Amino acid sequence: MAEEHLEHEVIEQHRRLDALFSAVREAFIARSGASALSLSLTRLHEAIEVHFLQEEELYYPSIWALRPQQRARLEACVAVHQQFRELLRDLDGRATRGEVAGAAQVFEALAEDFRRHEVREEGVLHEIDHEVAAAR
Repeated sequence: MAEEHLEHEVIEQHRRLDALFSAVREAFIARSGASALSLSLTRLHEAIEVHFLQEEELYYPSIWALRPQQRARLEACVAVHQQFRELLRDLDGRATRGEVAGAAQVFEALAEDFRRHEVREEGVLHEIDHEVAAAR
């Protein structure tokens, strides 16, 4: 039951992050100015970091303690987080320097990669949920 709740919690977090990605995209499209773009990027960056920390320090260690056979799959999801952190630093740097076109390109790559990551991660959690349900 705890894994099922976790699956839904992670999915809900992903949808909230998707909304923040949309807000940043809108800021780029609207060319709403450096301060509005910076605020949108800061909100996204902070939310992603909180999400990653929850997965890395709370959610996934709990699952692999109970389901050690799933540890490698979850650790693979966690390993990708560092790549996203590097992209976010690059994005922040470009935006700070006023490199809007370059920042927009990095953002779109980040958004696309993050969406694929969400799908993979949700798939792993769904499979774990089914494994737990079958064991009942």
